Amino acid sequence: MSKTVGVIGAGSIVPFHLSALVEAGFTIDSIASRPGSEKAAALNERFQPSARVDSAHEVIARNPDALVIASDVASLPMLLAEALKGTSKILIEKPVSYSADVIRSLMGIRDEDVLVGYNRRFYSSVEAATRFVFANGGATFQATIAEASSNPFMTAEQKQNTLLANSVHVLDMLQAVFGRFNMITNIVAQDATPNAEALAAAKASGEKVNVTEGMLSRLVNVVSETGNVGNINLYFGSPANFAIDIYAQGRFGQMRPLENFIEYDGIDVHEPTNEVPIRTYRPRPVEPAFQIAQRDISLKPGFLQQARALHAMTEGIGVSKLPAGAALADALSVLELAERISRGQ
Repeated sequence: MSKTVGVIGAGSIVPFHLSALVEAGFTIDSIASRPGSEKAAALNERFQPSARVDSAHEVIARNPDALVIASDVASLPMLLAEALKGTSKILIEKPVSYSADVIRSLMGIRDEDVLVGYNRRFYSSVEAATRFVFANGGATFQATIAEASSNPFMTAEQKQNTLLANSVHVLDMLQAVFGRFNMITNIVAQDATPNAEALAAAKASGEKVNVTEGMLSRLVNVVSETGNVGNINLYFGSPANFAIDIYAQGRFGQMRPLENFIEYDGIDVHEPTNEVPIRTYRPRPVEPAFQIAQRDISLKPGFLQQARALHAMTEGIGVSKLPAGAALADALSVLELAERISRGQ
């Protein structure tokens, strides 16, 4: 018998959830967002759920086999608290809340029934990186998180929310690959110091002000519970890419972009030529090369495996037994880390 799923939210990410849920074998029970939402109405027309409802509360009240809560971050904790009163297995979008304290208040009710939507854990590249670390008996890593790469002018509040709602995606992925970070040995913080008088005068006159406020960068040294060590370099407003470099004895791995993984096992020396008049050293890729899984090409990366994990939960598997799923405890851990990074201590 097909499992049913209700979906809350109508943002840009929700159609990807719905497509993956259908592919994973779910029957869409209902879809709703805010009352009167035109986007929700369009999703209802496109995916033709079993029932038409007008609000998120009605979706929850139908108590389907599973719920996907993908509304705005501010509403996530309230909707999760309501959903926990039923019996539906729950996939809730990251980060669950902007506050670690709020996540703590939601734990201890039905923790095994809640999967947090850190879909990057399900990337085929993350699976390859995890195997690489395990096979080499541990590793050292350097991660680059380049937020707002095309927008150097963000307010301090915007940067804070970006760290807590988006950077956590990479922080969680790092903990999935290298083990939960149980020690932060150092945080170096750099913050912007705009001219307060000029800023106040410009705002008072109603002029558009291009000023960088709040965090500029955070350089973080961590040690995981499994003994892996690494550096996390977070930047705001720099035109750089997200990347993870992984160093092991005789091996080197790269995730650039994060959806891809390349392993190297040596260095090739290239002598000077007329075109390149210097000796160059290039890492030698391992063959056969990693191939991104078809599931991460056909659908948004990670979403099909995540939907399949939710389906497995409806069949009696708790979140702690899933090979890659993030539980509320993982969401709490990564948000505590993000809060420390924000504070710079």
